[in-house]
Amino acid sequence: MTGTLTAVREPEPAPPGPQERRAGTAYLAMLGFPVGAHRWYLGHTLAGVLYVVTFALLAIARFALRERVEQDFAPIWTVAVGLVVAQLVLDAIAIPRWARKPSRDVPLPAPLILLLGVLATIFLLPFLLDVLGSAFSGIFGGNTRVGRQVAMMIIAIIGVPLVLVGYIVLMEHTLRHFTDVAQRRIRPWLWLLPALFFLYTFLVYPTYGTIRRSLYNRAGDTFIGLENYRWFFESPNTLTALRNNVLWLVFFTVISVIGGLLVATLFDRVRYENFAKTIVFVPMAISFVAASVVWRFMYVWNPNLPGSKQTGTLNAIIVALGGEPIDFISTRGINNFALIAVACWIWVGFCMVILSAGIKSIDRELLEAARVDGATEWQVFRRIMLPLLAPTIAVVTTTMLIFALKTFDIVYAMTNGNFDTNVIALEMWNQFSYAEYGRASAVAVVLLAAIVPVMAYNIRSFRRQEEVR
Repeated sequence: MTGTLTAVREPEPAPPGPQERRAGTAYLAMLGFPVGAHRWYLGHTLAGVLYVVTFALLAIARFALRERVEQDFAPIWTVAVGLVVAQLVLDAIAIPRWARKPSRDVPLPAPLILLLGVLATIFLLPFLLDVLGSAFSGIFGGNTRVGRQVAMMIIAIIGVPLVLVGYIVLMEHTLRHFTDVAQRRIRPWLWLLPALFFLYTFLVYPTYGTIRRSLYNRAGDTFIGLENYRWFFESPNTLTALRNNVLWLVFFTVISVIGGLLVATLFDRVRYENFAKTIVFVPMAISFVAASVVWRFMYVWNPNLPGSKQTGTLNAIIVALGGEPIDFISTRGINNFALIAVACWIWVGFCMVILSAGIKSIDRELLEAARVDGATEWQVFRRIMLPLLAPTIAVVTTTMLIFALKTFDIVYAMTNGNFDTNVIALEMWNQFSYAEYGRASAVAVVLLAAIVPVMAYNIRSFRRQEEVR
């Protein structure tokens, strides 16, 4: 006689009814109290235990590593506290809704594992930074500072993506507490939040701090109002810098844009167009400091003594043609234009590329129709191409104006602002190097106020171009 043994499963406990779904019991479970026999409450109890552990670790991290937290990891500690409190508030809001909902869905425990990972970072990051810093210090010949910087760079490269992944997981879980309509409204802003955070951290807050610092004295402990701005508009050095920036605005912008437009137009229909444009664009691939070094050799001037030879290219050409050598760097009235020529040599290629793209976008049939009707090349250029290129020229011009306002490295590398070649950005750097932080901030604010209108016009021009397209 044979028989078959069949395993009998115990029936799963029935879900709690509306009377058993009490918000008060769920609140107790969320705080870590072992209440309720159902797995719904058990899930909340586990979440509550994680809350307790998280707050305990926060307290330990705050007091056991007090100096390291205050000096190096205060932002991480603040973010950890904010995340825990935010998740606790969201769970507290969601529990009454869950208690009233007649669904069998099990509310998932809060993903506090991610928050525990943040806390683990607070504990492990100092030790990991010290270990990696020591290891890389040995590689770089015992240079502790370089080793620590390399260690921080590696930790940032690995840690930032992990933080973003954790944020996405936490965000998507948090959205489950909201209705479908609310999710559609909130989700875009939550995805934008990291970008807005970085924008605030690296742009808005530093701008506010600079404006605020410009109203204080050198030490930053006494409010002096607009005194730093009064110094700016009365100091001979800053007035010279303003005059030179006006020269850069006018001559650099005009020469670069006209030169780029001329090259783009002339090379538009030649067989060696790509090669010629590549040659013109090559200086753009060189750093401004390297270009400055090249042109310092071009401008080298040897005193015109018997038997002396001019090693600078330009002066050698001038002497070969029977002229007198010129000190392009030190001669006032010439040196600013010599520096502007270096910038034009670099930026003409950029203007050429943008304007050439604009020329290529013009309908060829329109140009050919004008030629068939008897229009000369000059008339085609002036009556058809220029009006159609006007938006592109405006964008290129405003870009050159912005560079002219904030020009720094060419002047710094070639003259360091001597011989009346100072500019606003270099004056800001000089005041900063003198520990005149209030004055440096005031110069930065003046420079910002000059650039913002040009940038706003540039953005509007971009938008108009996009609307036309």
